[in-house]
Amino acid sequence: MTKIITYLMKLINKRIKPSIVVLIFILFMYVLYPFINGLGCNFKFISESPSISLKGVCHLGRFTLVQKEKETGALIKQVFIFASRGDYMYFIKVNSKIMGDYMAKDVYADEVYREQTFRIFYIKKSNIERNTYVFISTKPINLIFRAKIYGEISIF
Repeated sequence: MTKIITYLMKLINKRIKPSIVVLIFILFMYVLYPFINGLGCNFKFISESPSISLKGVCHLGRFTLVQKEKETGALIKQVFIFASRGDYMYFIKVNSKIMGDYMAKDVYADEVYREQTFRIFYIKKSNIERNTYVFISTKPINLIFRAKIYGEISIF
């Protein structure tokens, strides 16, 4: 009886170990897929609003954004790690700094974006305007804006 139990335990161990390895690999790839996909980004980003002008460039998963506040003239440069899965874009902030001597002035976007390190946007391509996308986000604040994107967003 013990030989049968020992044989069954060896058989189970042989079958479970490879399946656990495959499961871990699948989960690992699911988590990394947006970042691998984001390595294919090669685009320019432009968005204008009455108060802020945004211009950015994404190359090999690194998204650099320069934000100009029209009222104060302040420039804020932000660097993100870019990831993309389907209709979602993920931005993880690596660096942010105000450029120039604007520290004494009230910088609008500084309060909203300074402490924010992770942002997810749902994007929808416009059927009306070429190269125009609508960006929608709900956390930490509700945000919706249009932007023009010229180039490739991702690999897939």
